[in-house]
Order: sequence, then C-alpha cells, then structure tokens
Amino acid sequence: MAQIIVWLVIFSAVLDIPWYVDLVVLGLTAVGFSILQIVLRQRWRARMKATPTNEDT
Repeated sequence: MAQIIVWLVIFSAVLDIPWYVDLVVLGLTAVGFSILQIVLRQRWRARMKATPTNEDT
C-alpha cells in the first residue's frame, strides 16, 4: 500500500494532478483492497471447511 501512495504522489506531481484527485484514487484503492481481502477471506474459509481433517477420516 505504501508503494501505491509513493507512486501516486510521483505520478500526480509529474502530471500536475490536483490533490483531491489523489484522495479519490486513494479512497477507491483502499475500498478495492478491502473488497478483495473480504472475498479472499471468504474463499479461504470455504476451502478450509471443504477439506477433511484427521478427525473426519
């Protein structure tokens, strides 16, 4: 996440993008990462429930 912020600051400085556009992009990036984390966590839990344990065999 820190690398994304650094690249965004450099990119916006080179292209002379206003600071509020940076905030919008950072917000969308944070929301995207949160959604991705939730989806991956749900898939991991579903996979853990689907795999048999030693007690089941």
